[in-house]
Amino acid sequence: MYEKLDQDESFKIIKQIRPYYATSSDADDRNTHYYDRSFTNILANKFPLPNWAAAFLQSIWLMYRREYKLAFGLSLLSQVITTLEILYPTSLIGSSLFLSIFLFFAMAFQANNHYFRSILKRVNTSSQLTSISPPTDLPAALATVAFIAIITIATFLIMIAQFEAEQVLRGSGYRVISVPKYLGLNWLAFISFWLCIYLWRIMPYKEEAE
Repeated sequence: MYEKLDQDESFKIIKQIRPYYATSSDADDRNTHYYDRSFTNILANKFPLPNWAAAFLQSIWLMYRREYKLAFGLSLLSQVITTLEILYPTSLIGSSLFLSIFLFFAMAFQANNHYFRSILKRVNTSSQLTSISPPTDLPAALATVAFIAIITIATFLIMIAQFEAEQVLRGSGYRVISVPKYLGLNWLAFISFWLCIYLWRIMPYKEEAE
């Protein structure tokens, strides 16, 4: 927890860090006011406001807010759990569902705390206020949406083709795609996506911050 500050000190800190999260120069921007209130609560040692966008969108929200490390960590964790659940369905069935529920509530009630700490680190490492990078990364968020959609649709189509093949060739052992092959392609897509994100978004962002 942070040392409790009076109202004037909290206002000064919020004013200093606002350029790192404000998505609009409009003084009445609802999104910015939301984070103003949430971060003020944190500085007053109160619970931050719940963040339902972070809870429902998770990696997409993290990418949009330039929280690349946590986005990668959560994506990797989900990828590993899903892979293990596919390989060992009898012993790990329901693991991905449990993880999804846990992450939903963790992101809802802790995302703003993490985001606030991250912003403070950026403030401490920034030499000039005028050199601050944009607080959001819409292209990376849209790329994440596209990646999730493509993987979901591809998996759904493979499952349909698998089912139809088993209906036609029941008992023959025929498979449209084997489990190891599917997992291999899935991991290849995952690695390729994050490599592209690193080269396209993260590396230029790091060089700009330096």
